[in-house]
Amino acid sequence: MENPCQAPNAEPLESSATKHRSFRLTSRSASPDARFSVEPFRDAIVFTLVQQVPLLMLSALLLDGGLVFKRVAIASIAFCILTLVIMVRRGPNIPDTDILLVKWGYLPVLLVTCILWMVASAIMF
Repeated sequence: MENPCQAPNAEPLESSATKHRSFRLTSRSASPDARFSVEPFRDAIVFTLVQQVPLLMLSALLLDGGLVFKRVAIASIAFCILTLVIMVRRGPNIPDTDILLVKWGYLPVLLVTCILWMVASAIMF
């Protein structure tokens, strides 16, 4: 028997797996059997390139003999290697945490690179 209080052609109630989708940090679907989409990973790569390219250009323009540029370039290369490892290891099953790491991981890598550079230079001299 049909419920008289329910609107015709109403959407079914959300399951517990799809609740709170608004709190997700990426736009990837929650179902594991959903078709693989490259869009979130591509968006994360574009986002990180928007971070890296201006920093590389600005650090290249500094008149310090290339010291800051070396640090930024080393951090960029290390981050590219990290991203390639994620792509090779995960394949088409890239979880949301790895997409989040690719999207926001460059700035912490740059910070760690600068700190390690300063510590190494203090130990050497």
